[in-house]
Amino acid sequence: MRNLKILAKILANSVHMDVAFEAVSTASCDGKCIRIPQHWGLSNDPKDEIIVRGMMDHEALGHGRFTDFKVWVQKFAEHKITNLDAAIHNILEDIFIETMAMASKPGTKNNLSELVRVLVDTEDFFGPEPQHLQPEDGATMLVNALLIVCRSNLLPGQAQYLGSRAAAYEKLCQQAFGPLWTQIYAIAAKSASAQSTQDTLELTLQIKQLVEAAAVGKLPQPSDGEPNGEAGEPDSAQSESQGTGKGKGKAKGKAKAKGKGEAESAEEQGGDGDGDGQPEGQGKGMGSKPSKGRGAGAGCADGEQIQSAAR
Repeated sequence: MRNLKILAKILANSVHMDVAFEAVSTASCDGKCIRIPQHWGLSNDPKDEIIVRGMMDHEALGHGRFTDFKVWVQKFAEHKITNLDAAIHNILEDIFIETMAMASKPGTKNNLSELVRVLVDTEDFFGPEPQHLQPEDGATMLVNALLIVCRSNLLPGQAQYLGSRAAAYEKLCQQAFGPLWTQIYAIAAKSASAQSTQDTLELTLQIKQLVEAAAVGKLPQPSDGEPNGEAGEPDSAQSESQGTGKGKGKAKGKAKAKGKGEAESAEEQGGDGDGDGQPEGQGKGMGSKPSKGRGAGAGCADGEQIQSAAR
């Protein structure tokens, strides 16, 4: 049996962080310590080594180096971030930090794409197939789609494992949400060029505004200079009241965000909690793991059903 704890400690030390193997279901990071599930520590399965390497690149090289955890604590309370908002921000932050990690260290791209391959093949991390969702599953549908489509389209090497499911989710969201999906994705796609957690929070707030506007029938039309509903680049110079923060990674739970790694589910983060105020945790996990079940939608395939999960 191979001791992968040594490998994890070496990778954590490279970014001056601690690592702990605990009774948790997924990896997470709080800016000081990376927490890894115990069962990954000692294993003969070569897939577990792929998971540990990929998760450590995500948590240590990604969140450890590039996520601003102060934004997570301070700005989320200021902007009354809901469970749905936190799930979306988690996704955008993951795109930002993985893009930065790939640029900073050769080999990271391969480690992360291999991680996705293993998760797709061996775990239900990426949630239900699109055809298993119902029209009323608005929040679940949106979070799952953003997770899979953004990763497939924006992170090199991941489309080969997520591309077919991403195409199916895009088609489903275009049918369910129409122009709302087009505008939301145009904003989310800018996470690949974000420079900070402040930027990914600003993008999240733009999506939040779109969902709220669509819920009352006031979805803005794209301007002449912003085709297909694209929003402007994140503006880090905007006032603090508008919020421009760095996101997270794979956080778990109802916006409790246990670490920058992989989030557990859209149902948990975008589902049924009150969601306002400061999240209970400070860490981030990898992505925003989609829900296996049904979202808390209100029934109409538009902003209202999505927003119902954010209340």
